[in-house]
Amino acid sequence: MIRRDFTIDVSPAVSSEVSKGEPQWLGARLVAPDKVDATRPTPVFVCVHGGTFDKRYFDMHVPGREGYSQAEHFAARGAVVVALDYLGISDSSRPPGIATARRHVFAAAQDHAARQVFARLAAGELHPGLPPLPRLTKIGVGHSMGTMLTVTQQAAHATYERVALIGYSVRGVALHRATMPPPPPEGPSDPWERLMAIRRGLRAEYYLPDTPQDVIDADEAAAVMPPGLIGGEAQTARTVLADAAKITVPVFFALGEVDICPAPHDEPGAFTGSNEITFHIAPGTAHAQNLGAGRAALWDRMLRWAAV
Repeated sequence: MIRRDFTIDVSPAVSSEVSKGEPQWLGARLVAPDKVDATRPTPVFVCVHGGTFDKRYFDMHVPGREGYSQAEHFAARGAVVVALDYLGISDSSRPPGIATARRHVFAAAQDHAARQVFARLAAGELHPGLPPLPRLTKIGVGHSMGTMLTVTQQAAHATYERVALIGYSVRGVALHRATMPPPPPEGPSDPWERLMAIRRGLRAEYYLPDTPQDVIDADEAAAVMPPGLIGGEAQTARTVLADAAKITVPVFFALGEVDICPAPHDEPGAFTGSNEITFHIAPGTAHAQNLGAGRAALWDRMLRWAAV
């Protein structure tokens, strides 16, 4: 199996108000089969993680355990996966104006990155182990806050031929099970401790009771704080409701059996521009679907939807 971390220049897509004229890039991870049949259509999943996660959410590795990598699961079926970091975190650049950046800034950068990925795959230039792949099926995947960004991106840029939207509500999220920490006191505070307090408060939303503690520990060790203003945007009701109606490609909308969506069956009706909507509630998963016992069944359902 091919695995490679790399960066993608997105400078042309980041506004000068945010970039201040400095070069900008997104961190990315490629996971792909070591042999791809270039004569057949190749499904390519470009994945955008949720808030407090990064690209590793789609390629999770827990010491002593197997089967937590969605990317490996997909690659074993012949798909190519590229998971992206947001601007401002992990392996991406730190734009000087990131503190004021809203969702459209992140979505434009992700569109630019995805188009470069597709072009480089078609030309055989993304990895020396991959031949030119001229027949791509372009699929966008968003999880949680990444769903908000993928909806924004698809509405504005029409990047993908299909979109899989996981663990979000375009009508308004609800954190009924969370016990969020109080605002930090005035003065210096430890950002990591603040982030860990947030993640501990979200455990009842993110994991079912049968999630092993070492899996939770591995996930929380990889946590990062969302940049800019997108965290607030993601929790504001109806932020992307109008954008959802602009999506015309097939939509796969999935939630965990425990999730942050208050009225799950109302969600498909928001995608009025699409003539193919698949709705799925994944048993054995909570909001961090890729860490639940039912994760592989959800991944297989996504692959069937994508005709992989």
